[in-house]
Amino acid sequence: SAASAATTPKTGGEATVAIPQKFAGFCFTTTTLAGPTLGAASSIIEPLFTKTPTGEAVGFLAQSATPSADFKTWTITLRPNISFTNGQAFNADAVIENLDNMRGAKYLTGGVAKLWTLSGYVAGLANVLSVRKIDDLNVGIDLFKPQNDLDVQFTAVYMRASASLATSSACVNTPIGTGPFTLSTWSPDELVVIKNPNYWRTDPNKPSVKLPYLDKIVFISVPEGSQRAAAVRKGTVDAALMWGKTENTFIKDLKQRKSVVKVTDTPMHYFPSMWLNQGNGGPFSDINARQAVVHCVDRVNFNKVRLKGQGEVPKSIVGSENVLYNPAGYPAYDVELAKSYVAQYLAANPTKTSLSFTVPFNGSTTEQANAT
Repeated sequence: SAASAATTPKTGGEATVAIPQKFAGFCFTTTTLAGPTLGAASSIIEPLFTKTPTGEAVGFLAQSATPSADFKTWTITLRPNISFTNGQAFNADAVIENLDNMRGAKYLTGGVAKLWTLSGYVAGLANVLSVRKIDDLNVGIDLFKPQNDLDVQFTAVYMRASASLATSSACVNTPIGTGPFTLSTWSPDELVVIKNPNYWRTDPNKPSVKLPYLDKIVFISVPEGSQRAAAVRKGTVDAALMWGKTENTFIKDLKQRKSVVKVTDTPMHYFPSMWLNQGNGGPFSDINARQAVVHCVDRVNFNKVRLKGQGEVPKSIVGSENVLYNPAGYPAYDVELAKSYVAQYLAANPTKTSLSFTVPFNGSTTEQANAT
């Protein structure tokens, strides 16, 4: 973000924020809402729980999550006196409606008319047997199998008003939440949100001051990292999100401009990834081909050269702060071992003289740098 001499927050004003993705809508079930676009949308819609810097779940719209002794039943206690920006009360009924949409229960009762509600959340919430109302501020979650991290899983569960869940079009185009801002306008290239005057949170350092401080935020899509870096450096935007996975050349430069820009680092939860297509008769249907490729990836050198030493060398498919972190079995860089897998691949495929494959072309500077 652009550096400022101000040390005390002031009410009013607006900010422009550059993000790398375009907006495709605001429905988890029918559009891609993740990463930077979800970050922007979270100014409007909020989750039941959120994560601390160490990856632990803490209450947000929910106050607490209490499991039974066998971890097959959870009680979610909600914060009182919260409303959606259209006036609808945030309560147990709202939570049940949202969860039933996400886990496919609305489709089971509504048929084809509710087909649009089906998404990856159905699989993600497949362990949920039933959701029931205990009282206005308590929801019971019954599970098929014990689960000790339901609160962590619910950090990805965002709440919407009933009007946003009425139709597919409403879900995509009209997000109504409990957040500090409300939707003004949106297009694939821009999201404009304005202050929610009835927001439920206050400044934790000044409990008498209601949040948010800003009157307006404009999120703009700027796919090229070089353009985002230039915009925040020149002050044409107030803040920019940079991909630490791939844009460390720009981040390293910005860090050296302390009088102009303030850089805030976050942990690496995910890493640049290769997805090896095992279908369509390609070489990666053979496990030896897959093993050959993964063992010849020099992650230490990638971090040194591509990430300018600013990244974390992966020892797991996710970062060390991620709840799924597990270094067991992670493939090490070993060229000789990779060559042995190539030999096994060629022996099993006598018509082949080499291990070769194609990759999709992307002309952006970020992807070109990754490829080289």
